[in-house]
Amino acid sequence: MAKEIVSLLCLLLVFLGLVALAYYIILRILRPKKSGRYIVLISADGSSSDVADRLCSEYMRLELLGEQLKGSVVVLDCGMTREERRRCDEFCLITKNVHVCSPDELRTLTEKILKK
Repeated sequence: MAKEIVSLLCLLLVFLGLVALAYYIILRILRPKKSGRYIVLISADGSSSDVADRLCSEYMRLELLGEQLKGSVVVLDCGMTREERRRCDEFCLITKNVHVCSPDELRTLTEKILKK
């Protein structure tokens, strides 16, 4: 019985490893070929309840591809709830190249990010 459980656990870990490898290869194929800077823009309004989760997900993609220095993630606040804004601001404090801005600030922030 224990041998079957260990075998099943090993098969599960192998499967997860293959899924992660496929995910990495697909991201490598689909990423831009240019070596310039780029911005991932996430638009968020009052009905968006998972903005901080999407922000974290996009930043993890940058880390997975090793492009923290090339890419930036910007959340465009088009009326987010206070709780979501607070969560996004906290995430911005602990990471680099992650920003939250209003539509009025987007142009200046974009120019600042692309000039780095």
